[in-house]
Amino acid sequence: MKIKIIIPVICLFFLSCTISEKTNIRIFPPKAGTVLVRPFVEVFGETNAVIVWQIKDTENSYLLFKKDNDEPKIIPAFYSNQIFRAVVAKLNPDTIYFYKIAGTNDKFSRFRTLSKKRKIYSFAVLGDNRTNPDKFKKIADTVSKYDVDFFLHTGDLMSNGIKIKQWYSQWFTPGQSMFEKAPVLVAWGNHERPWDSKSGINIFYPDRSQFKNKGYYSYQNGDALFVHINTFEPFKPGSKQYLWLEKTLKNCKLPFVIAALHVSAFTGGGHAKGADVKEVRQYIVPLLQKYNVNLVVSGHDHVYDRSEYSGTTYVIAGGAGAPLYDPNTYLNPFSVKAEKILHYVICDVNEKEIDIKVYDLSGKIIDKFTIMPRKIPKNFPTAFATFRPPYHNKVQSTDFDVYIRHFSSNEISGTITTEISKDFEVLPSNNFKFKIGAKDQLKELKLKLKLKNKNKKEYPVKITVSTARTTNTMKFTLKE
Repeated sequence: MKIKIIIPVICLFFLSCTISEKTNIRIFPPKAGTVLVRPFVEVFGETNAVIVWQIKDTENSYLLFKKDNDEPKIIPAFYSNQIFRAVVAKLNPDTIYFYKIAGTNDKFSRFRTLSKKRKIYSFAVLGDNRTNPDKFKKIADTVSKYDVDFFLHTGDLMSNGIKIKQWYSQWFTPGQSMFEKAPVLVAWGNHERPWDSKSGINIFYPDRSQFKNKGYYSYQNGDALFVHINTFEPFKPGSKQYLWLEKTLKNCKLPFVIAALHVSAFTGGGHAKGADVKEVRQYIVPLLQKYNVNLVVSGHDHVYDRSEYSGTTYVIAGGAGAPLYDPNTYLNPFSVKAEKILHYVICDVNEKEIDIKVYDLSGKIIDKFTIMPRKIPKNFPTAFATFRPPYHNKVQSTDFDVYIRHFSSNEISGTITTEISKDFEVLPSNNFKFKIGAKDQLKELKLKLKLKNKNKKEYPVKITVSTARTTNTMKFTLKE
């Protein structure tokens, strides 16, 4: 089946048009087996939503839409090559609405509009379901039993995003229970191939495609701001996405900020040595730390891994069905909990905190923690350091990198200090100073540890980087 790419253009008439079901519009039920994708919420806010579905071999389809026990209204849809897109507007914040394809016997799906005043609610986090639709269906059916306002997905929906049939078999069909319950908001993964014009993103998610917002966006619910970062769209300093992200974070005065992206910054999984992980750590992490982001959720590595780094909690929720990885803790010295297990995350938000529990498929809690309100920054650091830990835990010789992101327009100076057994030689020295020029956006410093006298089984290491207004510390243990 050949499907053209949609560039969404919609007339203003559709933005506010609702038609009573009692009019003389003729509704033709879809033929058996022609509904390829049942309606799902692609975009939603406080007062509007965009709902997308797909029917084969028809150009006429309408959406039934209602609130509570009200009489359903018929919403016309923009149509292009088997894809229908309905825009509903003038909705009420913090209100549950129901929808389905007109003329079908399907049950109504539902969603709750966002609201800045909604202080108590829940959302779920999951990711990396590709390849194993049976396992994903179990995860989706289980997590859909929770009363959540939306599902936050960290990417990798299917094995290959340009193979359209996989969008049906690995995403829409096994995940149907989620779509019926609440919106699913995705941070694009590499398997969707979001950079490719042939990707199904451009078909099924026209507003989140390459042609619209390119997969990075933000929304507010209650006292929390959510920012979705596309790690496959340029994000280095000066790029459109970077400038958008910094402006969004700088203007936010809310107590909670949650960032969602696919590539993880701190991981002991199979991607720990990847260049993409390195760039996220070099460019995105310093920006998140600069504005005291509370929580960062990601995927890419098929594990559960929670890291604590410089006051921010980083969670890898990569266990929704993809083949699981073995987490190597020495690759992620900031990890406090890591497991090779299928899982999902439930986040309960209130005015004082976000309580988070991580469950396996049996319903057992494998981790739980609390996110407290952030300190809204008034004075911003002029630089921030992140680290690449050793790629092995052998004591004989190891090296690691220090990345210093320079925010200032002036030259800055700093120091690196190491605390380690005298049995090690540290190159260039145990305590040295450095300078970063005004035009240097990123400074990469290399350190090397060399064992002189082997007389222990474990060697704890502590490295501290001090720059203007900022001190960062990395701890890890080298083992025999």
